Amino acid sequence: MIGIINDIVDIAKIEAGIIPIEKSVCSLQTVFKEIYEIFWGEMQKNGITDIEFSYTSPSDLAQEIHTDATRLKQILTNLISNAFKFTEKGKIEFGAEVTDTFITFFVKDTGLGIPEDKFEIIFDRFRQVDDSHTREFGGTGIGLTIAKSLVERLGGTIWLESNLYEGSQFFFKLPLQPFTSGELKSRETPIPVKPVSKENWSTKTFLVVEDVESNYLYIETLLKQTKATVLWADNGEKAIEFVKTNPEIDLVLMDIQLPDKTFGKMTLSG
Repeated sequence: MIGIINDIVDIAKIEAGIIPIEKSVCSLQTVFKEIYEIFWGEMQKNGITDIEFSYTSPSDLAQEIHTDATRLKQILTNLISNAFKFTEKGKIEFGAEVTDTFITFFVKDTGLGIPEDKFEIIFDRFRQVDDSHTREFGGTGIGLTIAKSLVERLGGTIWLESNLYEGSQFFFKLPLQPFTSGELKSRETPIPVKPVSKENWSTKTFLVVEDVESNYLYIETLLKQTKATVLWADNGEKAIEFVKTNPEIDLVLMDIQLPDKTFGKMTLSG
């Protein structure tokens, strides 16, 4: 749910033209290693053993590039997350190759694949290969939209190759830009990292509407660090009752795929 909230905030910033791009020296080896360790940790935690996950390091010519490392990680993370969603077993691989004045990144999987008639809509916001109400795979359908928008903001292009039931390959190409004199100097003198200050939301009350207890506990752990009051409703009916009886609630964080039908008949107000 936290990821969904961040995605919605990012897509709003992108559409408003205010999402920040901060280019600097970026170590691809560091970026790839960090992404790999995050997903490998999730695989171990969730007992995923039927997928071979790996990455290919770029050549020495592009060990360091001029780009926004945070946005690059976001693009790759969205593409890899999408690959895991549609791959039950087989392989998922990501990496990069240098071609002329560009560097081409890729994420390849042996999963479900995408029919060619869906290529045009796959990057549209809130659209998925399966748009039916009974779709098997979850998600908001904006991860690929964000990836495409960020690639374009970084001066690149994105495309895919896929066949249904034969896996998918997503590629995006970014220009290899020269370093500025200031960036070259910063490579020799690392900038100290400032500690991140935590928000103090001790006067705020949040209602988390989530039917999976482990998801709620994760969100609660994050929000408790802000000293906020956190309430929990595990279905729509309880959520409505909470809102009616707790006027101090400042924000409702709600699962968009609850199993009960309460929200199909009623709407929250107040």
